[in-house]
Amino acid sequence: MISLYLEPGNVYLAKNPSRITTVLGSCLAVTMWVPRLQIGAICHSYLPECRSKESCRNLCPNQFKYLKCSIFWMIDQMTGRDVKRTEIECKLFGGSELLLSFWTIDEKMSVGKQNAAMASKIIRNEGLTLISQDLGGTKARKIIFDTTTGEVMLKRIRHSIINEITHAKKNKSADSR
Repeated sequence: MISLYLEPGNVYLAKNPSRITTVLGSCLAVTMWVPRLQIGAICHSYLPECRSKESCRNLCPNQFKYLKCSIFWMIDQMTGRDVKRTEIECKLFGGSELLLSFWTIDEKMSVGKQNAAMASKIIRNEGLTLISQDLGGTKARKIIFDTTTGEVMLKRIRHSIINEITHAKKNKSADSR
């Protein structure tokens, strides 16, 4: 079995049995699995969509940092293997509010919430099956996706980045006195 770590802004399509690990904050991971063929794919995207007026599908070198492009790429890969959209089982993870004050694109919604909304909308509109989701909150998540079974193991990371940043700032202030 292949084991690898999926960096932000990347997608992985398993051609062999694989165990994929990634860590998420406001980013979103979407897993897709087809039980009949026992094939899976996963993305780790950090923004909901590209602001370019042109489609970045297969044209943009950074397309996988955008959730919309990543999901459509994975759908294309699955349907290109004679998979019906209704066979694709999806799971969603991430979308935390770790850096709410630092990373807002729109005053009404954090990046994490925008990512979750974008993924849910595409999955619904494309006729895919949403099996489970673990979204939002204030903690990061570590997930491990097994592409042979479709199972995803999840661990919430105890300390958020915000707590670490706040703690570091307090310590720096104390040191400068």
